Amino acid sequence: MEFRLKCYSRSKIQILKPKFPIKINPITVSLLFHFYGDGSHENWCQSIQKHPLNRKRFFQKIELTLGKMTNWKSTKYQEIFIPKILYEIFSHLFDVPKSLDKQRSPKIKGLSKNCLISALISTVMDEGHICKTHYEIRITQKNKNILKLFHRICNLLNYEVSNIKKYGKFYSFKIKFFGIIKFYKDLNKIIRKFGEILDLGDKQPELDTLIARIETKLNEINNRKARGYHINIVEKDIEVLRYLKSVPLTRNEIQKNLKISFEEAHKRIGTLKQRKLVEVIGFKNKAHVCKVTDKGIELIQNSKFEFKTI
Repeated sequence: MEFRLKCYSRSKIQILKPKFPIKINPITVSLLFHFYGDGSHENWCQSIQKHPLNRKRFFQKIELTLGKMTNWKSTKYQEIFIPKILYEIFSHLFDVPKSLDKQRSPKIKGLSKNCLISALISTVMDEGHICKTHYEIRITQKNKNILKLFHRICNLLNYEVSNIKKYGKFYSFKIKFFGIIKFYKDLNKIIRKFGEILDLGDKQPELDTLIARIETKLNEINNRKARGYHINIVEKDIEVLRYLKSVPLTRNEIQKNLKISFEEAHKRIGTLKQRKLVEVIGFKNKAHVCKVTDKGIELIQNSKFEFKTI
């Protein structure tokens, strides 16, 4: 999947040190997805990146793809003029029209995990809103076909997302709590490997702050003294631990699975939290999601209680 440049645009933009060969990699994929997010490329061959840091990242990605260039940066209306040869390259590499018509999505089948993450990085940078109160990233687009592509990328990466919904003229979906946590880990791996060129630009500090806030909130919850707990561990507590060992659950889900009252589920979780046998690892619709700790797993293995399936 390589493409060697044989000709240049006849515009005044000059590529001084062209790179050979041009390959599909996280940088080129990230650059492509900027054209499907914030900005325009119709007729004028340009893209608009309003924040100075985002413009800088955009410049860097183009030059890392094509090589050093002259006469191509413009400050008028915050526009960035693009060498037309770039559209030829995208058309060849990703099987998209040279016009980059947004009605036809680029092919993502066969792209590596790093390339998919890079595509989502550009998407969040251009179209994402990081919500600090609800612990979610909201991605919005007028074009439903393109939004479906963003949604599919999240599903391929196994990120927890909501369904696509329509709000007036726009379509939107959310990357939920555990999707954000996984995305943040993947994002940091990409940054360590490729550098800050593949960070979130002006949104990177926002996401860093959100993750720090989440970590502080979880520490407060797990170190808080539980209310309404029992002194001794009973058989029902071991049963709750065994359910939580297979999959993290909320209190309501534990209540439903074990067919016990809300009050008893509250006491069971309180008892296990107080003894550091379970911990809260996140949130689902504002409810605490609990997981068994290493100490809890050890207790399960040494327990003489038999597990009763309900």
